[in-house]
Amino acid sequence: MWTSPQRSRVCREFAVATLAAAAVLVPAAPAHAAAGRYQVDSTADAPDADPGDGRCASAAGACTVRAATMEANANPGSTIVIPAGRYRLTIPPLLGRAFTDYTLADAAHGNLKIFKRTRVEGAGRDTTVLDGGRLDRVFTTLGPATMVDLTITGGVSAPVASLYNYYGGGAVLNASDLTMERVHLTGNRARFGGAVQNIPFATMTLRDSLVDRNEAGEAGGIRFDWSGRVENSVITDNRVTDPYDPTRPGELAGYGGGIDVRGPQTVTVVDSTVSRNHADKGGGGINITLGYIPGPPGTPGPGKVELRHSTVTGNTSDSGPSDCRAVWARIVDLGNNIDSDGTCVAGG
Repeated sequence: MWTSPQRSRVCREFAVATLAAAAVLVPAAPAHAAAGRYQVDSTADAPDADPGDGRCASAAGACTVRAATMEANANPGSTIVIPAGRYRLTIPPLLGRAFTDYTLADAAHGNLKIFKRTRVEGAGRDTTVLDGGRLDRVFTTLGPATMVDLTITGGVSAPVASLYNYYGGGAVLNASDLTMERVHLTGNRARFGGAVQNIPFATMTLRDSLVDRNEAGEAGGIRFDWSGRVENSVITDNRVTDPYDPTRPGELAGYGGGIDVRGPQTVTVVDSTVSRNHADKGGGGINITLGYIPGPPGTPGPGKVELRHSTVTGNTSDSGPSDCRAVWARIVDLGNNIDSDGTCVAGG
């Protein structure tokens, strides 16, 4: 089990690495930079030939998703428009050494990195598909991002020689302010946050979306280490398994099949369904506890999950509460909720 100082040290080192890379390695936007609108016209995976020139074009002249992302990073407030089609990442990441990720600012390799405020628009949740190709996660957001009308699948964030890649987020690793509307997050895998990992101080709003069939060692669907909101969405058929790994402390693993909350803030779930998720140790549907600063037994911390007009049913666990688990934290029933085992809502 990690001690509080160990957890705090890892969190600090991760935050320092993230901010340093974003500030030092990423070129500043030119003074004349203006928001652009980039229309993707190729399903190929190729970098922009001249990032920052205002023109989305690979060496072959095509506007790929990667090229558009690189241009948007140089022009804050830009919109990337992606038509129907399947867009698979084919350029693998460059791996760094422990506690360093040389690919963090290398937008030409690995996952698609968003550093500046960007909007990503698909043609529809069932028609625009971004596929990680099992090479890497699909997005890392270090600047505010909005993603609408698309599917993200095939993302993998596995433990490698880099803490940043180890940290999690099969589809998206969010280190900023992320809004997702009418998206489908499916078939992604990570150690932490099978679909999305929101690190400390990062916020996320999920609206009118489906999160299903993702897998992780912690947080099969979505991990919140700060505040967030899930609205009119379905989180189902996600799994947490806890295979033995002598290199990884196990007490944080095995919980939160659908939603896993580890921060001191509030996550609100409204008009949503959390069902048929599984976690080995407990909280098959929703788990909330302090992940970085443990409190005294029996004393709730400041973190809480608020439930309103939501259903948390049919979730499973091998050895702990099935629908909901709360330790050093609270689950607050704001009314009109249903659960199947009495662990989320007083009276079931």
